[in-house]
Amino acid sequence: MKPSPLIICIAAAAVAALLTGCGLGQQAVEQAAENAVEQELGEGSDVEIGEDGSVKVESSEGAFEIGTGQLPADWPASVPAVPGLSLVTSYGADGSFGATWEGEGDQRATAEAYVDTLKASGFSDDPDYTAPLPDVWFLVGNGLKVNVLASESGGTTAVVVTATPDTP
Repeated sequence: MKPSPLIICIAAAAVAALLTGCGLGQQAVEQAAENAVEQELGEGSDVEIGEDGSVKVESSEGAFEIGTGQLPADWPASVPAVPGLSLVTSYGADGSFGATWEGEGDQRATAEAYVDTLKASGFSDDPDYTAPLPDVWFLVGNGLKVNVLASESGGTTAVVVTATPDTP
């Protein structure tokens, strides 16, 4: 399976951010990353690498962010941020979105409270998924299918949320 051009560009931008952190000239590295992105995604693509190592890639294919602390501008309003956790990564492309939040705390309690918030705002259990999985929730509503996955590692909780159009 061949990776999507957006994934290739994200990887190139992430490597560029690491190189910037190693002391190579930020402007030169950012320009090289932007050239690689434009080659894959076309003219008008943009790569921004922050001094803090954050990376933002925007193109007509979509957007991806690492370490910026922001969701894509067109993130669905019916899918709120996970309260109490910090946004680590986010993306949006072709009407599909995803984000990862991390922080301290009990993963299951954090995710269950978040799922309850989603259910209170118009989502319900997705009837296509009848066999429950531990720490994974499948929801549908507001024209979207939303998946919530919780994990814990070394005392850090991560909650990954994806939202895709609910097409019949």
